[in-house]
Amino acid sequence: MEVLYKNVIDKNTIALPIIKIDNIPVSVKINVLHNLNNWQAEPNTIYLEIRMNQLYVYDDTASTYEEFEQMMNSIKHMKFDTFSGEFYTPTAVTSKCKQPSCYPMPFLESPNVEVNYAECCVCFHQTVTTTACDHHLCHGCRLRLHKEVCPLCRCNLTYSFTVD
Repeated sequence: MEVLYKNVIDKNTIALPIIKIDNIPVSVKINVLHNLNNWQAEPNTIYLEIRMNQLYVYDDTASTYEEFEQMMNSIKHMKFDTFSGEFYTPTAVTSKCKQPSCYPMPFLESPNVEVNYAECCVCFHQTVTTTACDHHLCHGCRLRLHKEVCPLCRCNLTYSFTVD
C-alpha cells in the first residue's frame, strides 16, 4: 500500500486495474488534487474516482496515508445500490460515501404523501434515475443495454442520465 501511495503522489494520476465492483463494470482512477484556488482541498489530497459508462458514480478523498489506506481497503466492501444508482461502502473515509444518498422509504407512503420514485421501465425495480426523455431506467439495466438508446422511445442516452 505504501508503494501505491508514493506512486500516486509522484505521478499525480494512476488508473487502477479494477474492471468490476459488485459485478458492475467500472473504471477506477486515483488523482492528487493540488491546492488549487477553486478547490477546497488540502494540499496533496488524494481523490478516488469510480466511473460507470463514463458517469461518475463514486468519489472519496483522503488527506493522510492512513485515510488513503482506509479508502483503498473500502473498495473491497463496496456495494452497488440499484435504487439510487450509486456505489457505497460503510468503511469509506468520507461520510457521504457510507450509504446511498437515496433509498426507498415505504414508511412515508400514505394517501396524502407523494414520493418521487418509480419503477425501472425494464426490470420494474424501484429507482430514482431517469433518462433525458424522462423514463425511469436503473443503472443496472442501462449497463445491459446493447445500444445507448432509451428502451421505450429510442431517444439517445449518451450523457443524458440523471437522478431525480
